[in-house]
Amino acid sequence: MEELQNKIKNLNVLVLGDIILDKYYFTDVSRISPEAPVPIAKFKSEKNVLGGAGNVALNLKALGVNNVYSIGIVGVDNAGKKIQEIFKENLIKFVPILGKCDTITKTRIVSDNKQLLRLDFEEDCNNNSNLTKQIISEISQIKDNLDIIIVSDYCKGCINSEILEYLKTTGVFLVADTKSTDILNFSNFNLITPNFKETCKIAKSLGYSQEIVNENLSIETVGKFISKKINCSLLLTRSEKGVSLIDEQVTHCNIEKTSVFDVTGAGDTCASIFSCLYYLKYDKKSSLELMNAAGKLTISNIGNYAPSFSEIKKEYLKEEFDYVLTQKDAVIKLKELKSEGKKIVFTNGCFDILHKGHISYLSDAKAQGDILVVGINSDSSVRKLKGESRPIIDENSRSFVLSNLKAVDYVVIFDEDTPCEIIELLKPDIHVKGGDYKKEDMPETSVVENYGGEVRILKFIDNNSTSKIIEKIQKYG
Repeated sequence: MEELQNKIKNLNVLVLGDIILDKYYFTDVSRISPEAPVPIAKFKSEKNVLGGAGNVALNLKALGVNNVYSIGIVGVDNAGKKIQEIFKENLIKFVPILGKCDTITKTRIVSDNKQLLRLDFEEDCNNNSNLTKQIISEISQIKDNLDIIIVSDYCKGCINSEILEYLKTTGVFLVADTKSTDILNFSNFNLITPNFKETCKIAKSLGYSQEIVNENLSIETVGKFISKKINCSLLLTRSEKGVSLIDEQVTHCNIEKTSVFDVTGAGDTCASIFSCLYYLKYDKKSSLELMNAAGKLTISNIGNYAPSFSEIKKEYLKEEFDYVLTQKDAVIKLKELKSEGKKIVFTNGCFDILHKGHISYLSDAKAQGDILVVGINSDSSVRKLKGESRPIIDENSRSFVLSNLKAVDYVVIFDEDTPCEIIELLKPDIHVKGGDYKKEDMPETSVVENYGGEVRILKFIDNNSTSKIIEKIQKYG
């Protein structure tokens, strides 16, 4: 697969469409409001990520595409500035088309890895002729260097028929991921990527009168009907029923069941990787399986998660992750992940007897970035810190248990009393500690800040203590 990875790296891809800022407020809910029967969500942290067409671009960058371009409309506001900052941080060449409306923002309130509420900020704005001219002008300047153009159309006003007709004159491989039922506007594209619900709406708009069910035979029939009407291949995503590719032949691929934490951005992930594979004429069945592996990784994480090629490959090949790393291997692995644009979060502790407080804390820590690395004190280190009676659980067992938690990506063991040396070695982007610590009292703070990292203190979770659990066991044991 190394050859495929290199081909993906060398692609030049433009993502054109509706740019959205996705905001996540992570909260703790422990009681109901006395004012009304609603939960009180106590704020813990926030995260801003690219949504809409921005998330497609982010997925391409995470996949390893070196040259990712994006063009979209943003407002002259703080959300628009934040979007431009995120594009810059991820080395994506973004051309902002400044509109009169505020930037589309979707704010999600999350607690215990579940969405409580989504609050959308958007106005009814349509792309005027001046903005259309700007968009076409920007595309014209780079079209000769492009391999693929992906239109990410959320029907928020960026894409119109004039732009689509211009795209068809460029000679570039065209892909559309659209919410629009005016599907004839996308005639003669190379590929469109509707889900099952969108397929039903499209078919109805084209005059299809038969009943459509999410089964292979029905999908083949309606897929061929749509494909013939618009002269375009179709990638039909079908939720738990898998995915179907309709072109000169029909290819179905089942999807393996998995835990669904958040479906946000799954369509963007699928469209991103499959567009590249289809353009490269990679084996169709393998392409669908790789896409399914990518989608599985996305829905298994909170928010718009963009998996790297190495993650997708491991999931596809069913390779075992070596979650417990030596310090030497950890340096190599984190260097690789950073090169893919992943934000590394590090935390540390003894984690002798895991309890609810640990699990909640680690979930909050993971939410601070993309990859969570947990440094655990070795047995000898724990004895120095806690006394000869500790640890209760040996370092290998502690590592194994931690590495199997959903929030934890990698575990590394260190012998020192403090994590200063391992932090200096790994240089994570963010070092996280619980609320029972003060930044100014931690010896590792100066280490992290000296290399440009950030220290974050999370909320203290009371009434959870390993020592108290051990005392209780001893009392009643």
